[in-house]
Amino acid sequence: MCMEKQSDNLSNFYIMPLLKLNKKTFSDNFINSYVSNDHRKLIVKLKNNIEDESIYKNHVHYDNDFLDEENNLIVLYRIPRIFRPTIALFKEGKYSKFSPEVKNLIIKYSGLPYKQQRRLPNAKPSDKPIMMTARPLAALEKSRSLRIAMEKELNVKISKDAELMSIPNKEEFYSF
Repeated sequence: MCMEKQSDNLSNFYIMPLLKLNKKTFSDNFINSYVSNDHRKLIVKLKNNIEDESIYKNHVHYDNDFLDEENNLIVLYRIPRIFRPTIALFKEGKYSKFSPEVKNLIIKYSGLPYKQQRRLPNAKPSDKPIMMTARPLAALEKSRSLRIAMEKELNVKISKDAELMSIPNKEEFYSF
């Protein structure tokens, strides 16, 4: 099994939270996560230096673990059947079509900021804080402000109906 991609996979933000997991669950040991092609497993790739196995083994959906060819710890979690339609939408990049319950799980457990007041680093004391929401969470709602920012960033017009995150790369899915 080759999983060389080290940048954040979209499953880190959209699928891990369905199991009440996020990158912070595994602290500095987290490398990335993947979804099996059959939509039945979440695969979490970790550095193989975890002293307390209960961090991953005591999870209700824990299935198995093994070391890959690079000596990384691969942990398999069962994805409950109820989330299989969500995984299908995820694979198609239709994040705004997730159910309200799924969106709430993602917002709650992703570990990403959602409508949090933040001060910009160069803000004056008199400046009001701004409301911050991470892009993956703003995309769940097809946020108008995200769409406008993307239009400026990409110098294109984006339809109000368009999804605002790309579809997952094929490297984010694989078969055993």
